[in-house]
Amino acid sequence: MKIIYIVLLSLFTLPLFGQAGISTSYQNVNPKLWKSWTGQQNLFDDSYEFGIDYWFRLKNYRVEFTPQVYHYRWSTETPNYVGYRLRSTGFAANTNLYIFDFIGDCDCPTFSKDGTFISKGFHLSLAPVVEYLSLENFTDIAGEGTEDKMVVYGIKVGAGLDIGINDLLTLTPFVRYKYMPSVDWEGLAAINIDENAEYETANLGFLQFGVRLGLRPDYVREQNKYRFR
Repeated sequence: MKIIYIVLLSLFTLPLFGQAGISTSYQNVNPKLWKSWTGQQNLFDDSYEFGIDYWFRLKNYRVEFTPQVYHYRWSTETPNYVGYRLRSTGFAANTNLYIFDFIGDCDCPTFSKDGTFISKGFHLSLAPVVEYLSLENFTDIAGEGTEDKMVVYGIKVGAGLDIGINDLLTLTPFVRYKYMPSVDWEGLAAINIDENAEYETANLGFLQFGVRLGLRPDYVREQNKYRFR
């Protein structure tokens, strides 16, 4: 619940000073090694990620930055009362490159754009990521379990399209792929058929489909625009 309060507080405070954004995305991860080891083919099948970000950009080029804090969690329980849980809070240094309008639109907001829809709004994104990750397995019957906490690093690539609603609001659907190599789940063998097995290391790949809502009240105030165009 704490992360929800932090997100809400940040949402209501960041727009007072500049452009903020909130986002949500459906994501699917396929840890084949862990699925094979646990025998659970639906292990961590799908989840939702929620995040908040703050926007700034270069002055003379269409390179924009949205550093983001985000959170997601998965939980899988089996018929034999064994459960697996993944929780993470992370930071992504998102960089968006507008390849069809790299030089231009520098004195305009990124919302009510003047020009071709695709050329002004389409962008590629790249972000190094760092996450504080918690991996748990447990059994409800014996009351036993393990929890591994770690800091992991990765990279995220993708593409998005800004849809300008007005000077205040932009809607950005996006697709991204996040890759985090060599994630060690040392406690995975604690509750398993083969208790003598060593811990497993998996490379995690996340496919994400999401949408971001951008808010920029600072531009509206600066231009004294109280009517959206």
